[in-house]
Amino acid sequence: AYEISSKAGLNYFSNTTVADGTVIKLAADIDMEGAEFKAIAAGYSKSLTFDGQNHTIKNVKIVTCSHNTVGSAGLFFCYPGGTLNVSNLVVEKATSEGATYAGVITGYTQGYATLTNITVKDCNVSGVKKIGGLVGFIEASTTNFLAENCNVINTTVNATEKQAGTIIGYNAKPATLKNCTVVNSTATAPAYCDGGVRCTDPAQAELTIE
Repeated sequence: AYEISSKAGLNYFSNTTVADGTVIKLAADIDMEGAEFKAIAAGYSKSLTFDGQNHTIKNVKIVTCSHNTVGSAGLFFCYPGGTLNVSNLVVEKATSEGATYAGVITGYTQGYATLTNITVKDCNVSGVKKIGGLVGFIEASTTNFLAENCNVINTTVNATEKQAGTIIGYNAKPATLKNCTVVNSTATAPAYCDGGVRCTDPAQAELTIE
């Protein structure tokens, strides 16, 4: 496993697709002030595990990554057949701005994605469409998406065109939220948005909330 305790350590993984079975752990709180970050990707049929060990990443400016050229911003990206597990992490005072899609944890996910014990706090998420506080676009080749014990607090989500939600932007495949909360957060868009946990586009797949 990789243990990260510095801005340089986290930046090392910016815009990379990691080897199969990679495990990354945070060993300290990290202040990313002044740094731009592009998503770490779980590749095609490859797995990535990121354990924040209850540490905080703060002041990170998340920008559009080059993975799959889809124009997404998020800390992580998951390719078809990939497995992304992110847990025990606090992200504070981050901005995530995507050319098209954006979320703080992932802007665009396919494959298997599981987010556990994550808090997004005092963040600002923006893009054109499918914009969410936690995850932007759960794409049609997604096999499974689960967010459990996740919180979005004092966070602003805005899509300039359509489809915004405080937790999920848009899920093209069924998704599950377990014990997730939203506090003092807003989602706005000119269309398909009522300020709820996900957008209101009727073309979406089922969302199970437990």
